Amino acid sequence: MARPARLNAGAAQFGGGGRAEAFDNLRHADMSTMDDDAATDLWNSGGRHDYDHIQRTTGRFGNEHYFRNTIYHLFANTRS
Repeated sequence: MARPARLNAGAAQFGGGGRAEAFDNLRHADMSTMDDDAATDLWNSGGRHDYDHIQRTTGRFGNEHYFRNTIYHLFANTRS
């Protein structure tokens, strides 16, 4: 699997009906809490990891969120 796709801010949100709770049950990784070696290994893994959601803090733009494509059904499209 390639790196998880980046979720564009405002493009989608978690819908109701238990989807928010499903998000809480995902396997999360916050790269800002990892040491440099662990974060680098995760970033260079090419998607070969067990996480559904990865959060990465950038220097200028806040947090980026990456999601495994198998959980996209949890999102409700907000664009009309």
